[in-house]
Amino acid sequence: AFTVFQLYQGSIFNTAGSANSVAMMCSAILPFCLMSAFAVKGILRWLYWIFSAALLAIAVLINFSSAWLALAAGVAAALVLGMLKFKNKKDLGWISFPLIALVLSIFFMVFRNQLPGFPKAPVEVLLSMQAELNLVRDLILHSPLLGTGPGTFIFDYAKFHQLGLNSTAFWDTRFASGASGILDWFITKGVLGGLAFLSAVITAIVFSAIKLIKSKDTGPDWIIGAAVFSSFIAVVAGQAFYYSNFTLSFLFWIILAGLSLFTGPKKKISIARPAFLPPALSLFFLLAVILGAGLVFLGGQKYIAEVNYLQGVNMVNSGNSNQGMEKILLAAQQNPSMDLYWRNLSQLYLSQAKQMASSANLSDDQKKKAQSGMSNAIAAANQAVAVDPANVENWNV
Repeated sequence: AFTVFQLYQGSIFNTAGSANSVAMMCSAILPFCLMSAFAVKGILRWLYWIFSAALLAIAVLINFSSAWLALAAGVAAALVLGMLKFKNKKDLGWISFPLIALVLSIFFMVFRNQLPGFPKAPVEVLLSMQAELNLVRDLILHSPLLGTGPGTFIFDYAKFHQLGLNSTAFWDTRFASGASGILDWFITKGVLGGLAFLSAVITAIVFSAIKLIKSKDTGPDWIIGAAVFSSFIAVVAGQAFYYSNFTLSFLFWIILAGLSLFTGPKKKISIARPAFLPPALSLFFLLAVILGAGLVFLGGQKYIAEVNYLQGVNMVNSGNSNQGMEKILLAAQQNPSMDLYWRNLSQLYLSQAKQMASSANLSDDQKKKAQSGMSNAIAAANQAVAVDPANVENWNV
């Protein structure tokens, strides 16, 4: 019997993206865990040590050079802060652990061979930095101020990539992102968007560093603030040398928010409830319930469609084509905005029609079924194009 847990049985399955994305996440969080262990006591300290060991083990297992570079940048920032802030050696007891992490990062960056006995991480095909710089140059000339818009990198690459790539094995490879998250900002959001992003990063780094160095506090609060600062440096370095998917982007902004919380000015706010608050909260809660129910319904319908589609694919692969096509058709009807369902359904209809037409002696009923299969294939292909006319795979079908 089919179970949705079959989705999670792949050896490289994770919720962060590729294996390299997991390594980048570990490199961004590890400096925070290492330093925060010295700001707490008891079971929390042991938990931070366990988290740090697990994050380091994952980074070693994947052994991604850009992740080691990001980790080196983060722990180096922690070391610089410690040396500028503390003059007494007794206050620098925590500095040995970031130093060990820095040495390990440099070691794995220099010796990139996979450790013996460890499984080899899957290869991820990415654009080179030089190829993305060429895209930045061409896109700035084409759309200098605002870029082409969020999520349009795949179309920018298809239009402006170097013609020499067409003579290589990657002639039909489509890249949804480049080699650097920061450069992706300049491509999709233009010069204004890229400079706005860099301004936010530089402002956060400069003001936070000044605040941490000049602060008179040397206790746990300062260590937590320095830990968040170190992780922010690591995640920024990751953005510079690796693309940013949804998970890594969320991690970047949540760390930036944490940095503003620990190093920004402290303000007092009043929690006294105004007279209009109870009815406003009631209205907000009612709207949230209605919208939440709608989202659950739509999301549940798409989830059921995905389950039916996967069931159909498994049936087709096992030789039960007719029932598999019925399942895929049901998935397409439940979520008609997914061009993948219509595209694959069209190919299945076409294959079925060709198989029928290849018979030497066809009855009238078989001829009608073959003609019906061709009509269904054409209709499904047209529906795929209507759903996503910018996808070249739909036009190929």
